[in-house]
Amino acid sequence: MKTNTEVKPHRILLVDDDPNVIASLKRLLHWGNYTVDNASDGRQAIEMLREKPADLIICDEQMPGPRGIQVLRYIREQWPETVRIMLTGCLDTELALRAVNEGEAYRLLAKPWNDADLLVAIKQGLEYGDLVKENRKLADEMRKYRNTIASIEEQFPGITSKNIDTEGYYVASE
Repeated sequence: MKTNTEVKPHRILLVDDDPNVIASLKRLLHWGNYTVDNASDGRQAIEMLREKPADLIICDEQMPGPRGIQVLRYIREQWPETVRIMLTGCLDTELALRAVNEGEAYRLLAKPWNDADLLVAIKQGLEYGDLVKENRKLADEMRKYRNTIASIEEQFPGITSKNIDTEGYYVASE
């Protein structure tokens, strides 16, 4: 069984223009198996992601420069496997719909947040992201497998055919 020290830490990027929010989030995440970076605005966050993608981003909506939804939309387009959580002080229905529809936010949480709720959202978001990555990896392997089978069948027609009798036993071809 692997321990937390043997598992590669997830990279989390915090994006908020309020240094107190960043400090609070870093304190909350300190004990987890995370590498935590932070950006004070959307432009800085995008530059950081270009250098090194993150597994999960927690982004404020109201910041100087691009708004949180614009940042999440761009991240969705450029790094679709990055799980996106929006943290905002102004939670309303229109914002929630835009965050989900435009930025495909995994979760939308209000400030001030409940630490337990945020930690659960992060844990579940990272698990979801890991499953998406594993699913894509398996789908790629299946495509390669199918291509290999098709190539073999092309070279040796009928080799992948199987004859099964009414009782479910394989029957050798003549």
